[in-house]
Amino acid sequence: GVFSPDEFVLQAQNTLNPTKTLTYFKQQYKSGKRDASFLLDYCYRLRDAYEPDSLVINEYLNTQSIDDLGKEKNIKFLFEFAVHAFKIPTPFNSIAFNFMLNNRDKFYYYFDKDQVDARIVWIVNASIYEAIEKQNETLFRESIEALKPFDTGQTYTVKEMDGRITGMITSENLVLSAQMEYYDKANNSEKYNDALKQYLEKVWNDYDALNTFAWNYYERFEDKSKLEKAVECVQRSIVMNSNYANNDTYACLLYKLGNYDEAIKQAERAIELAKQENIDYKETADLIIKIKEKQNK
Repeated sequence: GVFSPDEFVLQAQNTLNPTKTLTYFKQQYKSGKRDASFLLDYCYRLRDAYEPDSLVINEYLNTQSIDDLGKEKNIKFLFEFAVHAFKIPTPFNSIAFNFMLNNRDKFYYYFDKDQVDARIVWIVNASIYEAIEKQNETLFRESIEALKPFDTGQTYTVKEMDGRITGMITSENLVLSAQMEYYDKANNSEKYNDALKQYLEKVWNDYDALNTFAWNYYERFEDKSKLEKAVECVQRSIVMNSNYANNDTYACLLYKLGNYDEAIKQAERAIELAKQENIDYKETADLIIKIKEKQNK
């Protein structure tokens, strides 16, 4: 399904031509062939074989001047290989990425705006979480500044050239969420609490976002104060729209805080709602079993 009929026939013809096979191109590359035309062709042949290579992609891009990057073939090349099969061959702050970021209109001319933006956000987001992991404050600040224009609450879905969805960023308030993670890992409670306050102010009337926040805290933290903040948020979510998801989150948080009796009551309430909403509640039922095992020890 990747190729059109004509493209499929062309692939078969290439297989019969010794100088058109991928094996031939690999041999040429190994022998040192590095001219731009060859590298461009090689990148697409590797793509067709599901073997995209970041090294080869960047070797080709390095043969192109800034003016060359504005050519149609390179705009299309950059769009396709900026994010490819979960990999990021053109990382944040590379010449190619900065060209794409600063010349978005050129890309919008050939491709859907949301797909151009999704690739940029995907690359910036990867840079942010690299900065969080390495606690690289300079990289973090630069990445956050690049992200700010795209922090609109939009869902960014990355589609490959054949239409397959291979990436999605759905979190709202991307900047504040990233700042909370960075400052939490840095043990900077003052900046963490400031970002947290701003975040909660933004989502305080969004029951779904509050539940997502509370569930995230349940999964990530053992700290009692953080879990109690999550309880506050999920209680607010339930007041606005009581449903299976947020009642289940509340039960899980109560369990983690050691309030077993209330956790069972809340889990039973969640199951009642699940039955009304025709939702599978096996995990909540398993939670009740787990709580009772704790009580009997």
